[in-house]
Amino acid sequence: IRPRDWSSDVCSSDLTPSDADALNDLGIANKAAGDPRLGIRAYRRAHAVATTDPGPLNNLGNALAAIGEREAASGAFTEALRLAPGLVEGHQNYGDNLRFLKRYDEASTSLRRALALRPEMTHAHMSLASVALALGEVPAAIAGYRRVLALAPSASLHSDLLFTLTYDDATTNDALFEEHRRWARRYAGEGKSIPAKRWARGRAGGKIGRAHV
Repeated sequence: IRPRDWSSDVCSSDLTPSDADALNDLGIANKAAGDPRLGIRAYRRAHAVATTDPGPLNNLGNALAAIGEREAASGAFTEALRLAPGLVEGHQNYGDNLRFLKRYDEASTSLRRALALRPEMTHAHMSLASVALALGEVPAAIAGYRRVLALAPSASLHSDLLFTLTYDDATTNDALFEEHRRWARRYAGEGKSIPAKRWARGRAGGKIGRAHV
């Protein structure tokens, strides 16, 4: 597979169906079974059969990202969004991929587009908070994590909030301890262990910058 040539090299050796939906489903099944490369072949064939359907391209982007071919994944997501500018999952997936490429400003734009289309999209809020932290926009990251927790409470996400609070000049040590106690009250009964006090490292390390995430 040539990673940057996502629209060509359509393999046909053992993928005989000409139905795009069947090929797309085959790709999903292969990726779920832990074989994203076979999924990539199926998605490419599905795109060759249905060139105006953004679904196989969006799935192709996810499969390429799963094997680390993130530049090629960006190409697939971009083409999917050209075909369907309102594809909310495409904006989210593209934003996530850009985040891994450390193209944070572009990632923020794509994730905001996803949220404009679906404001309750938890994963997009979570990714946007992570991007804000990478950009050094600590208050925005804190607001983002709190928004995610309001939509879908989780011990790991609350731990991310705790970590982010360590870099907030407006958060006192007392307020940070209170947030730890809030975490314990919410999740200790679920068998979760209290997260490590990463706040100490944050307090000693000063403000976060773009290179930290």
